[in-house]
Amino acid sequence: EETLDLTDVRNSLKSLMWRGVGVRRSESGLHNSLSNIDRLQQYVLPYQFQSKQGWELQNMLIVGRLMVSAALEREESRGVHLRVDFPETDDANWRRHIITGSLSS
Repeated sequence: EETLDLTDVRNSLKSLMWRGVGVRRSESGLHNSLSNIDRLQQYVLPYQFQSKQGWELQNMLIVGRLMVSAALEREESRGVHLRVDFPETDDANWRRHIITGSLSS
């Protein structure tokens, strides 16, 4: 039976989130982060964890994916979050909330 190193996966997720979804963001970096999160999810989500660390990791992957999706949707810079490919704040089009989720039942 294959074992999963939760600490290693957690550290990988934290690192990729910092690099691609940190303060300075770009479309290519966000897409790269999304691909890496999807890869980690395929590896981690099939496990049925009994530990707090396992549940936290699964939740971190889900939240990370939602963060990347929202960052890709917002094509502007706002506050301390800089989209290097959209460096200006665009109140006319983006001064609003973004709601993301799944329509599957």
